[in-house]
Amino acid sequence: MAVFFITKEIPKFVETGNNTSFLRKTKNSMKQILLLSLSVLMLISCQKKNQNQAKEQEDLPMVSASKVKVPILQKNYKTLQIQGRVKSIEVTGYQQSILHADMEHSVTKTIYKFDENGNLTEETAYLQNNEFGRRYQYYYDAMGNAVKTVGFEESDKKKSVNRLTLNKKGIVISDKKIEFSKTKNNEDTIRRREYINDIKEMNDAVLSYSSYEKSKPKQTTQWIKQYKNGNLISEKTSNNLPEGETETTYSYDSNNNLIMQEETGLYPIVRKWKYDKKGNAIYQQVVNDKESIFSELKKTFDEYGNITELTVIENGKIDERVSVKYEYTYDSQHNWIQMKRFTLNGDKISVTDRKIVYY
Repeated sequence: MAVFFITKEIPKFVETGNNTSFLRKTKNSMKQILLLSLSVLMLISCQKKNQNQAKEQEDLPMVSASKVKVPILQKNYKTLQIQGRVKSIEVTGYQQSILHADMEHSVTKTIYKFDENGNLTEETAYLQNNEFGRRYQYYYDAMGNAVKTVGFEESDKKKSVNRLTLNKKGIVISDKKIEFSKTKNNEDTIRRREYINDIKEMNDAVLSYSSYEKSKPKQTTQWIKQYKNGNLISEKTSNNLPEGETETTYSYDSNNNLIMQEETGLYPIVRKWKYDKKGNAIYQQVVNDKESIFSELKKTFDEYGNITELTVIENGKIDERVSVKYEYTYDSQHNWIQMKRFTLNGDKISVTDRKIVYY
Protein backbone atom coordinates (compact mmCIF):
# COMPACT_ATOMS: atom_id res chain seq x y z
CA MET A 1 0.00 0.00 0.00
CA ALA A 2 2.86 2.38 0.72
CA VAL A 3 4.15 2.01 -2.81
CA PHE A 4 0.88 3.21 -4.35
CA PHE A 5 0.66 6.12 -1.92
CA ILE A 6 4.10 7.33 -2.97
CA THR A 7 3.12 7.02 -6.62
CA LYS A 8 0.13 9.31 -6.12
CA GLU A 9 2.21 11.94 -4.36
CA ILE A 10 4.87 12.34 -7.08
CA PRO A 11 4.92 16.07 -7.99
CA LYS A 12 4.09 16.96 -11.56
CA PHE A 13 6.93 18.68 -13.43
CA VAL A 14 6.77 20.56 -16.64
CA GLU A 15 8.92 18.56 -19.03
CA THR A 16 11.21 21.44 -19.98
CA GLY A 17 14.87 22.05 -19.28
CA ASN A 18 16.50 20.04 -16.51
CA ASN A 19 13.13 18.92 -15.07
CA THR A 20 12.60 16.45 -17.95
CA SER A 21 15.60 14.30 -17.04
CA PHE A 22 14.67 14.24 -13.35
CA LEU A 23 11.06 13.27 -14.13
CA ARG A 24 12.13 10.36 -16.33
CA LYS A 25 14.54 9.07 -13.70
CA THR A 26 11.86 9.31 -11.05
CA LYS A 27 9.33 7.39 -13.17
CA ASN A 28 11.88 4.66 -13.95
CA SER A 29 12.78 4.35 -10.28
CA MET A 30 9.13 4.01 -9.31
CA LYS A 31 8.58 1.33 -11.96
CA GLN A 32 11.53 -0.62 -10.59
CA ILE A 33 10.20 -0.33 -7.04
CA LEU A 34 6.75 -1.50 -8.17
CA LEU A 35 8.19 -4.48 -10.06
CA LEU A 36 10.39 -5.42 -7.11
CA SER A 37 7.47 -5.15 -4.70
CA LEU A 38 5.28 -7.32 -6.92
CA SER A 39 8.05 -9.90 -7.27
CA VAL A 40 8.49 -10.10 -3.50
CA LEU A 41 4.74 -10.42 -2.96
CA MET A 42 4.51 -13.17 -5.58
CA LEU A 43 7.45 -15.03 -4.02
CA ILE A 44 5.93 -14.83 -0.54
CA SER A 45 2.57 -15.93 -1.95
CA CYS A 46 4.15 -18.95 -3.69
CA GLN A 47 6.04 -19.93 -0.55
CA LYS A 48 2.88 -19.73 1.55
CA LYS A 49 0.98 -21.70 -1.08
CA ASN A 50 3.63 -24.43 -1.11
CA GLN A 51 3.67 -24.54 2.69
CA ASN A 52 -0.13 -24.72 2.84
CA GLN A 53 -0.23 -27.48 0.21
CA ALA A 54 2.45 -29.40 2.08
CA LYS A 55 0.51 -28.97 5.32
CA GLU A 56 -2.67 -30.19 3.61
CA GLN A 57 -0.88 -33.29 2.30
CA GLU A 58 0.59 -33.92 5.76
CA ASP A 59 -2.83 -33.84 7.38
CA LEU A 60 -4.61 -35.98 4.79
CA PRO A 61 -6.09 -39.18 6.26
CA MET A 62 -4.16 -42.36 5.54
CA VAL A 63 -5.45 -44.22 2.48
CA SER A 64 -5.09 -48.00 2.56
CA ALA A 65 -7.51 -50.59 1.24
CA SER A 66 -5.17 -53.45 2.10
CA LYS A 67 -6.77 -56.66 3.34
CA VAL A 68 -3.43 -58.35 3.98
CA LYS A 69 -0.37 -57.86 6.16
CA VAL A 70 2.59 -56.75 4.05
CA PRO A 71 5.72 -58.23 5.70
CA ILE A 72 8.06 -55.39 4.73
CA LEU A 73 5.62 -52.84 6.23
CA GLN A 74 5.16 -54.63 9.56
CA LYS A 75 6.98 -53.01 12.49
CA ASN A 76 5.80 -54.83 15.61
CA TYR A 77 6.82 -57.18 18.42
CA LYS A 78 6.95 -60.20 16.14
CA THR A 79 9.01 -58.69 13.32
CA LEU A 80 11.37 -57.07 15.84
CA GLN A 81 11.74 -60.36 17.77
CA ILE A 82 10.42 -59.01 21.07
CA GLN A 83 8.49 -61.07 23.61
CA GLY A 84 5.65 -59.72 25.75
CA ARG A 85 3.71 -56.45 25.64
CA VAL A 86 6.49 -53.89 25.48
CA LYS A 87 5.79 -50.18 25.99
CA SER A 88 9.28 -48.81 25.31
CA ILE A 89 12.89 -49.87 24.84
CA GLU A 90 15.93 -47.69 25.49
CA VAL A 91 19.01 -49.06 23.72
CA THR A 92 22.44 -47.76 24.74
CA GLY A 93 25.50 -48.87 22.80
CA TYR A 94 29.06 -48.61 24.12
CA GLN A 95 31.77 -48.96 21.50
CA GLN A 96 34.88 -50.59 22.96
CA SER A 97 36.63 -51.74 19.82
CA ILE A 98 40.41 -52.07 19.80
CA LEU A 99 40.19 -52.27 15.99
CA HIS A 100 38.78 -48.74 15.60
CA ALA A 101 40.61 -46.45 18.02
CA ASP A 102 38.72 -43.36 16.84
CA MET A 103 35.41 -44.94 17.93
CA GLU A 104 36.63 -46.31 21.25
CA HIS A 105 34.33 -45.59 24.21
CA SER A 106 31.74 -43.85 22.00
CA VAL A 107 28.16 -44.04 23.29
CA THR A 108 24.94 -43.92 21.28
CA LYS A 109 21.32 -44.25 22.36
CA THR A 110 18.05 -45.13 20.61
CA ILE A 111 14.57 -45.06 22.17
CA TYR A 112 11.69 -47.12 20.74
CA LYS A 113 8.03 -46.63 21.70
CA PHE A 114 5.15 -49.04 21.04
CA ASP A 115 1.36 -48.81 21.19
CA GLU A 116 -0.86 -51.37 22.93
CA ASN A 117 -1.26 -53.28 19.65
CA GLY A 118 2.47 -53.92 19.57
CA ASN A 119 3.24 -51.53 16.70
CA LEU A 120 6.37 -49.38 16.78
CA THR A 121 5.13 -45.77 16.90
CA GLU A 122 8.30 -43.76 17.46
CA GLU A 123 12.06 -44.20 17.06
CA THR A 124 14.50 -41.58 18.34
CA ALA A 125 18.27 -41.85 17.95
CA TYR A 126 20.91 -39.85 19.80
CA LEU A 127 24.56 -39.49 18.80
CA GLN A 128 27.58 -39.13 21.06
CA ASN A 129 27.23 -36.72 24.01
CA ASN A 130 23.46 -37.26 23.85
CA GLU A 131 23.23 -35.07 20.72
CA PHE A 132 19.94 -35.45 18.85
CA GLY A 133 20.32 -37.51 15.68
CA ARG A 134 16.95 -38.36 14.17
CA ARG A 135 13.38 -39.21 15.05
CA TYR A 136 10.70 -41.09 13.14
CA GLN A 137 7.01 -41.53 13.86
CA TYR A 138 5.05 -44.39 12.27
CA TYR A 139 1.34 -44.65 11.48
CA TYR A 140 -0.52 -47.83 10.54
CA ASP A 141 -3.56 -49.05 8.63
CA ALA A 142 -6.07 -51.61 9.96
CA MET A 143 -3.78 -54.50 8.98
CA GLY A 144 -0.80 -53.11 10.86
CA ASN A 145 1.03 -51.91 7.75
CA ALA A 146 3.18 -48.79 8.27
CA VAL A 147 1.74 -46.48 5.60
CA LYS A 148 2.91 -43.11 6.92
CA THR A 149 6.34 -42.10 8.24
CA VAL A 150 7.22 -38.66 9.60
CA GLY A 151 10.89 -37.77 10.04
CA PHE A 152 12.33 -35.05 12.28
CA GLU A 153 15.77 -33.42 12.07
CA GLU A 154 15.30 -31.81 15.46
CA SER A 155 13.13 -32.91 18.36
CA ASP A 156 10.08 -31.07 17.02
CA LYS A 157 11.06 -29.92 13.50
CA LYS A 158 9.75 -32.01 10.62
CA LYS A 159 12.22 -33.14 7.98
CA SER A 160 10.04 -35.36 5.80
CA VAL A 161 6.62 -36.98 5.44
CA ASN A 162 6.24 -40.23 3.49
CA ARG A 163 2.83 -41.69 2.55
CA LEU A 164 1.99 -45.02 0.94
CA THR A 165 -1.35 -45.88 -0.64
CA LEU A 166 -2.12 -49.61 -0.79
CA ASN A 167 -4.74 -51.54 -2.74
CA LYS A 168 -6.64 -54.58 -1.42
CA LYS A 169 -3.77 -56.93 -2.25
CA GLY A 170 -1.33 -54.81 -0.25
CA ILE A 171 0.38 -53.49 -3.39
CA VAL A 172 1.76 -49.94 -3.16
CA ILE A 173 -0.01 -47.89 -5.84
CA SER A 174 1.30 -44.51 -4.73
CA ASP A 175 4.40 -43.42 -2.80
CA LYS A 176 4.46 -39.73 -1.87
CA LYS A 177 7.23 -37.92 -0.02
CA ILE A 178 7.54 -34.31 1.13
CA GLU A 179 10.95 -33.04 2.24
CA PHE A 180 11.55 -29.81 4.16
CA SER A 181 14.94 -28.10 4.01
CA LYS A 182 16.76 -24.77 4.02
CA THR A 183 18.43 -22.90 1.18
CA LYS A 184 21.86 -21.26 1.44
CA ASN A 185 20.02 -18.09 2.43
CA ASN A 186 18.28 -19.97 5.28
CA GLU A 187 14.92 -19.89 3.50
CA ASP A 188 12.43 -22.73 3.87
CA THR A 189 12.03 -24.95 0.82
CA ILE A 190 9.74 -27.89 0.10
CA ARG A 191 10.49 -30.75 -2.29
CA ARG A 192 7.80 -33.19 -3.39
CA ARG A 193 8.29 -36.58 -4.93
CA GLU A 194 5.63 -39.09 -5.93
CA TYR A 195 6.00 -42.54 -7.47
CA ILE A 196 3.05 -44.14 -9.22
CA ASN A 197 2.60 -47.89 -9.62
CA ASP A 198 0.29 -48.40 -12.58
CA ILE A 199 -1.28 -51.86 -12.18
CA LYS A 200 -1.80 -53.45 -15.60
CA GLU A 201 -2.97 -56.93 -14.68
CA MET A 202 -3.38 -58.75 -11.42
CA ASN A 203 -4.71 -62.08 -10.20
CA ASP A 204 -3.52 -64.75 -7.78
CA ALA A 205 -0.74 -65.86 -10.15
CA VAL A 206 0.43 -62.83 -12.19
CA LEU A 207 1.04 -59.21 -11.36
CA SER A 208 2.10 -56.73 -14.05
CA TYR A 209 2.71 -53.07 -13.34
CA SER A 210 4.90 -50.10 -14.19
CA SER A 211 6.41 -47.60 -11.78
CA TYR A 212 7.52 -44.04 -12.46
CA GLU A 213 8.09 -40.74 -10.72
CA LYS A 214 5.09 -38.51 -11.38
CA SER A 215 7.31 -35.64 -12.56
CA LYS A 216 9.30 -37.98 -14.87
CA PRO A 217 6.73 -40.29 -16.53
CA LYS A 218 9.14 -41.28 -19.33
CA GLN A 219 11.57 -42.87 -16.85
CA THR A 220 9.49 -45.97 -16.25
CA THR A 221 10.38 -49.34 -14.76
CA GLN A 222 8.12 -52.30 -15.58
CA TRP A 223 7.66 -55.47 -13.54
CA ILE A 224 5.98 -58.79 -14.23
CA LYS A 225 5.74 -61.04 -11.17
CA GLN A 226 4.50 -64.61 -10.97
CA TYR A 227 3.31 -66.32 -7.80
CA LYS A 228 2.64 -69.90 -6.70
CA ASN A 229 1.04 -70.85 -3.39
CA GLY A 230 1.49 -67.26 -2.30
CA ASN A 231 5.24 -67.27 -2.97
CA LEU A 232 6.95 -65.10 -5.58
CA ILE A 233 8.57 -67.50 -8.07
CA SER A 234 9.70 -65.18 -10.87
CA GLU A 235 10.17 -61.48 -11.49
CA LYS A 236 11.02 -59.66 -14.72
CA THR A 237 12.21 -56.06 -14.62
CA SER A 238 12.81 -53.76 -17.57
CA ASN A 239 13.69 -50.08 -17.91
CA ASN A 240 15.57 -47.67 -20.15
CA LEU A 241 18.73 -47.77 -18.02
CA PRO A 242 22.00 -49.47 -19.11
CA GLU A 243 21.26 -52.67 -17.17
CA GLY A 244 18.18 -53.18 -19.32
CA GLU A 245 16.07 -56.24 -18.54
CA THR A 246 16.68 -58.63 -15.68
CA GLU A 247 14.87 -61.78 -14.60
CA THR A 248 14.96 -63.32 -11.15
CA THR A 249 13.61 -66.73 -10.16
CA TYR A 250 12.94 -67.95 -6.61
CA SER A 251 12.80 -71.46 -5.12
CA TYR A 252 11.42 -72.54 -1.73
CA ASP A 253 11.54 -75.55 0.58
CA SER A 254 8.51 -77.38 2.00
CA ASN A 255 8.31 -74.80 4.83
CA ASN A 256 8.14 -71.90 2.34
CA ASN A 257 11.66 -70.76 3.22
CA LEU A 258 13.52 -69.15 0.32
CA ILE A 259 16.39 -71.47 -0.64
CA MET A 260 17.57 -70.04 -3.97
CA GLN A 261 17.44 -66.74 -5.84
CA GLU A 262 18.85 -66.68 -9.36
CA GLU A 263 19.22 -63.37 -11.21
CA THR A 264 20.08 -63.00 -14.88
CA GLY A 265 20.97 -59.88 -16.85
CA LEU A 266 24.03 -57.68 -17.00
CA TYR A 267 25.29 -58.93 -13.61
CA PRO A 268 24.05 -62.51 -13.12
CA ILE A 269 24.24 -63.85 -9.59
CA VAL A 270 22.89 -66.79 -7.56
CA ARG A 271 22.13 -66.79 -3.82
CA LYS A 272 21.41 -69.94 -1.79
CA TRP A 273 20.20 -70.42 1.80
CA LYS A 274 20.01 -73.20 4.37
CA TYR A 275 17.87 -73.23 7.52
CA ASP A 276 17.75 -74.96 10.89
CA LYS A 277 14.65 -76.65 12.32
CA LYS A 278 13.37 -73.36 13.72
CA GLY A 279 13.57 -71.59 10.36
CA ASN A 280 16.69 -69.56 11.12
CA ALA A 281 18.89 -68.92 8.06
CA ILE A 282 22.16 -70.55 9.13
CA TYR A 283 23.98 -70.41 5.79
CA GLN A 284 24.01 -68.13 2.74
CA GLN A 285 26.09 -68.57 -0.38
CA VAL A 286 26.62 -66.07 -3.20
CA VAL A 287 27.82 -67.37 -6.58
CA ASN A 288 28.96 -64.93 -9.28
CA ASP A 289 28.58 -65.15 -13.06
CA LYS A 290 31.72 -67.31 -13.31
CA GLU A 291 29.99 -69.98 -11.19
CA SER A 292 32.49 -69.60 -8.37
CA ILE A 293 31.57 -68.95 -4.74
CA PHE A 294 32.03 -65.24 -4.13
CA SER A 295 31.00 -65.04 -0.48
CA GLU A 296 29.48 -67.12 2.31
CA LEU A 297 27.72 -66.34 5.57
CA LYS A 298 27.49 -68.82 8.44
CA LYS A 299 25.30 -68.16 11.47
CA THR A 300 24.47 -69.89 14.73
CA PHE A 301 21.52 -69.04 17.00
CA ASP A 302 20.53 -69.57 20.62
CA GLU A 303 17.23 -71.02 21.87
CA TYR A 304 15.54 -67.60 21.68
CA GLY A 305 16.42 -67.00 18.03
CA ASN A 306 19.21 -64.49 18.60
CA ILE A 307 22.41 -64.85 16.60
CA THR A 308 25.43 -66.10 18.58
CA GLU A 309 28.07 -66.20 15.86
CA LEU A 310 28.45 -64.71 12.39
CA THR A 311 31.25 -65.88 10.12
CA VAL A 312 31.85 -64.07 6.83
CA ILE A 313 33.90 -65.88 4.19
CA GLU A 314 35.19 -63.95 1.17
CA ASN A 315 36.90 -65.84 -1.66
CA GLY A 316 37.45 -68.83 0.60
CA LYS A 317 38.97 -66.88 3.53
CA ILE A 318 37.35 -65.80 6.79
CA ASP A 319 37.00 -62.02 6.98
CA GLU A 320 37.91 -61.33 10.60
CA ARG A 321 36.99 -57.65 10.31
CA VAL A 322 33.25 -58.41 10.18
CA SER A 323 33.03 -61.91 11.68
CA VAL A 324 31.77 -61.68 15.28
CA LYS A 325 30.49 -63.59 18.32
CA TYR A 326 27.63 -62.53 20.61
CA GLU A 327 26.79 -63.04 24.28
CA TYR A 328 23.40 -62.16 25.84
CA THR A 329 21.82 -61.53 29.21
CA TYR A 330 18.02 -62.04 29.32
CA ASP A 331 15.14 -60.82 31.46
CA SER A 332 12.19 -62.93 32.65
CA GLN A 333 10.36 -62.38 29.32
CA HIS A 334 13.31 -63.87 27.38
CA ASN A 335 14.19 -60.51 25.85
CA TRP A 336 17.88 -59.69 25.95
CA ILE A 337 18.83 -56.73 28.14
CA GLN A 338 22.54 -56.83 27.39
CA MET A 339 24.43 -57.91 24.26
CA LYS A 340 28.20 -58.16 23.98
CA ARG A 341 30.05 -58.46 20.68
CA PHE A 342 33.49 -59.97 20.28
CA THR A 343 35.88 -60.75 17.48
CA LEU A 344 36.42 -64.43 16.73
CA ASN A 345 39.64 -64.10 18.75
CA GLY A 346 37.71 -62.92 21.81
CA ASP A 347 38.49 -59.18 21.72
CA LYS A 348 35.54 -57.09 22.89
CA ILE A 349 33.97 -54.85 20.24
CA SER A 350 30.93 -53.36 21.93
CA VAL A 351 28.34 -53.67 24.69
CA THR A 352 24.68 -52.82 24.14
CA ASP A 353 22.21 -52.40 27.03
CA ARG A 354 18.43 -52.39 26.72
CA LYS A 355 16.02 -50.97 29.30
CA ILE A 356 12.62 -52.51 28.57
CA VAL A 357 9.35 -51.17 30.01
CA TYR A 358 6.28 -53.42 29.72
CA TYR A 359 2.56 -52.58 29.71
